Amino acid sequence: MKIRYYSIYKYAIYFILLIFSYSAAAADTGLIDYDKLLNKNAAVSEYTSEVASLKIKVMNDYDTLDSLRDAIIDDTKNRDARDKLAAELADKEAEIVKNWLVGLQKINAKYDDEIVAFDQKIQTAIDAVTQAKNLKFIKEGTVVEEDDTNTIDITPDVLKELEK
Repeated sequence: MKIRYYSIYKYAIYFILLIFSYSAAAADTGLIDYDKLLNKNAAVSEYTSEVASLKIKVMNDYDTLDSLRDAIIDDTKNRDARDKLAAELADKEAEIVKNWLVGLQKINAKYDDEIVAFDQKIQTAIDAVTQAKNLKFIKEGTVVEEDDTNTIDITPDVLKELEK
């Protein structure tokens, strides 16, 4: 008798795991274009443009040091003069890096709350769409044929959910 009950429990567990694995397979067939989702938000667009302008400013500052770099590798100068120029270059590069990090920190602080809230909204929308697709899969069967390369783009569904 003990063997028989063990066998029944074993098959019940296999059946439950099979149901969960099919649900996971239905969820795994979703493809999401996060860039498309993020571009729908004004705060993300402003953040991206401010970071890009800061990057351009920092790169321009970095490019102004070319003459100093050329002076360091000039063999006609004595070693002490080149060492002083190298120290000056290191200080200016450190200042540029500091400006980049401080600028990025200010931009992040400015948009952090809005972007985190939007990210949570995206996750909620993705969960709702995935749950709906999984329920449809459980009720109606396979959404798509089982194939690793065959994925459904659920980005439009997530965008509709975000607009609600």
